[in-house]
Amino acid sequence: FGDSPKRQWWRTKQNLDYTFLMWYAANLSDYYMQLEDDVQPVPHFILSVRSYIRRSLLGKHWVMASFSSLGFIGKLFNNSHIPKLAEFLLTFSTEAPCDWLVWVWIDALSPWPVALDIPKDVANEIEKRQKAEQTGPEAIKKLGFM
Repeated sequence: FGDSPKRQWWRTKQNLDYTFLMWYAANLSDYYMQLEDDVQPVPHFILSVRSYIRRSLLGKHWVMASFSSLGFIGKLFNNSHIPKLAEFLLTFSTEAPCDWLVWVWIDALSPWPVALDIPKDVANEIEKRQKAEQTGPEAIKKLGFM
């Protein structure tokens, strides 16, 4: 990734932080959504998420639903998958950022591959992040920046 040693350390620590958070949260609810302390959901965010779950996810096989275009923020998982995702993040914590690792993990659970698009999506992701920093994503606005 060409990251500096300091950035590699931070990225690994973030993966480990998320791993322990997921292990703690496992079995506390039916769903797990990855949020951070510096995001601001739009009004009626929870109602929108619940409505989407009822309309589009209940009774179907799904791995992840996204409520933000920002990396790992706003990603919703069925809580039954959280222990395995946490184990995956722990295993590969030094290898890649969590928002890339999750796509590789999803490939393992999905009937069609999604991670093959990662190399061509890197430039798009950078562009989306820059735009989101200015305007904010549809459902969640990132307030802090590293």
